[in-house]
Amino acid sequence: MTFERVCAVLARLLGCNEAQFSYSTELADLKIDSFEAVELLSSLEEEFGVRLKTAYIKKLKTVGDVVCLIDRLKTDG
Repeated sequence: MTFERVCAVLARLLGCNEAQFSYSTELADLKIDSFEAVELLSSLEEEFGVRLKTAYIKKLKTVGDVVCLIDRLKTDG
């Protein structure tokens, strides 16, 4: 469930098809610039009701990393 929602957010942000993403899709390969990175964090916060620090974006390497982080934050509350 989280994976599909993350993919939907990425697809909206990048204007592409969410089917192109997998857990192993490298965020660097998506060529997200710094503005888009901030927009991505904001969109994910809104979608999942979690607080994401800007520093997280440098630590996240794949779509799967994003999914794991969000799941962990939702669990930790």
